[in-house]
Amino acid sequence: MPEPGVSRGPRPSGWPLPDDSGRDAGRWDPGGVCRRQRGRRRRRHLRLEDHVVDEFRAQHGKNAFDLPNDDPLWLQFRADYVTQFLRELGSKIKAAFPTVQFTTTIIAAEPDQYLKVLQDWPAWIEQGFLDEFYLWFRTNSDLAALERQTTQAADTIKGRVPLIVELSCYHPGSFQEPDLMLEAARRARANGADVVGVYRKHAVEQLDFWPVLEAIGKL
Repeated sequence: MPEPGVSRGPRPSGWPLPDDSGRDAGRWDPGGVCRRQRGRRRRRHLRLEDHVVDEFRAQHGKNAFDLPNDDPLWLQFRADYVTQFLRELGSKIKAAFPTVQFTTTIIAAEPDQYLKVLQDWPAWIEQGFLDEFYLWFRTNSDLAALERQTTQAADTIKGRVPLIVELSCYHPGSFQEPDLMLEAARRARANGADVVGVYRKHAVEQLDFWPVLEAIGKL
């Protein structure tokens, strides 16, 4: 990886960070920023750009088109671009709003699963460009998995940024029973979460989870 703030060299528009990304940040007065890419533009960004394939070949002597999509070197190479993208985006946002919290959310998984979706999040922590880290239990309400994955995250973060465990009561398979939700919050806190959040408001209302949230707030 290049040093923070150093680009890899000539890049096609949109990979990993277009020159105009963040240009509108100065127009806002946000409490935080979330970047999303959808539709055709997103598909265009995810294709194999010539620059990316050529650089991979130069570094590793391999043709990306000849490798399976889960080849470890190819996964890490692409994950490094995601890391660079986030670092550069965070730098632009902080330049416009130094006090804004730059936050990322990932869906909780086992340690060997994150790189498969190009989320080398331990590198994000190590490079120090995040202010908070959300670990989202979205469709999994297994308490043993929650304990294990929260501990793994806490052990990696080591207090460098707040670890916020987000518990869904909205998605299929999520924490939709009051006692289960409260126990999940207890275990998250016991295994290293600094804060526990609940997703999302209208599901809380439908399930009448306000007393549960009040109990979580007292943990």
